[in-house]
Amino acid sequence: MSDLEEKAASQENPKIEESKSVEENKKVSRKSREDRTTKKRDDKDKHLDQVLKTLSNFSNPTEKFDGLCKKYNELFEESKRQQMSVKVTEKKLILVQREKDQLQNENTKSVLSRNRLEALCRELQRQNKMMKEESLLRIKEEEERRKEVNNIYFHLPT
Repeated sequence: MSDLEEKAASQENPKIEESKSVEENKKVSRKSREDRTTKKRDDKDKHLDQVLKTLSNFSNPTEKFDGLCKKYNELFEESKRQQMSVKVTEKKLILVQREKDQLQNENTKSVLSRNRLEALCRELQRQNKMMKEESLLRIKEEEERRKEVNNIYFHLPT
């Protein structure tokens, strides 16, 4: 199928295009997985070749055994260093996680406090509005009474 025919087919049926994309993604991920496992095998083979090459330099079995023991000790020491490094990193991770949890708790508390304050502010504004309306109503009533009293005294014969 030519590219034009594929484009026309994909425009007619978008599910075909989507399934092709999914298949391509699966192929890429499968290939990358295979590449990683191949690389691990290559690294192991390189290390093994290196050890065998080093051992071939020795002439008798005692020297080979000593060389192998030396290599084992080096790897053992490296393993210890890496384990210590892992322990230190794990401790740092634990500290960072505790700090993260503490900060999340503080954030939650501050959000709750802010919400409470906002609710109190709204309530206070409602009360202030009611008081203002009551005051305006009283002022109007007093103004009407004053006018009535003025009208009564103004129309009285002297």
